[in-house]
Amino acid sequence: MKSGKPTLLASLSNGMPPLVMTNNDEYLMGSPELVVEVLSPSNTMDEILERQDMCLANGCVSFWTVDPKRQIVMVTTPDRRTVVFDRQSLVPLPEPLEGSIEIAKVFSD
Repeated sequence: MKSGKPTLLASLSNGMPPLVMTNNDEYLMGSPELVVEVLSPSNTMDEILERQDMCLANGCVSFWTVDPKRQIVMVTTPDRRTVVFDRQSLVPLPEPLEGSIEIAKVFSD
């Protein structure tokens, strides 16, 4: 997987390091189980959907798209279902992790 902008990746069981930040010229083999993509004004919908498709097709079980402007997190799973979580929501972590993350804390100053 090649990323044009830094992307946070978390591997839960597939042999990758537990947490990886990628830079512009880095390649990863396969896909971690959890990918968190933070949108920026320069992102295009095609770019995000292409990354999402590539990750979900290669083993990712949860692709999070964080939208700082709207203060929401969109979570997409391999069955292509997307759930939108707002500031008042808790995002459940994918297995084998347990628990959830409060969206309000993601966007706190």
